[in-house]
Amino acid sequence: MVAGIWAHWGDVGLSYSWDNPDNIHALLGAAGGTMMMIAPFVAPNTLHKTLGEAGGFFMGVAVVWKLVF
Repeated sequence: MVAGIWAHWGDVGLSYSWDNPDNIHALLGAAGGTMMMIAPFVAPNTLHKTLGEAGGFFMGVAVVWKLVF
């Protein structure tokens, strides 16, 4: 996530519209990364698996989104 913030610092911001591909990429990446960072702290609860999988999914979608758009 830190590398993403560093690489896209000038591309993302509230001054751009929410349908800007860079903003969508940042939102998906931040949501996925946050879910994966929280997941270990709720183990061994079922939420651990759900957060980990959802975080991985969102991070994957963020990467594909950036490659396509």
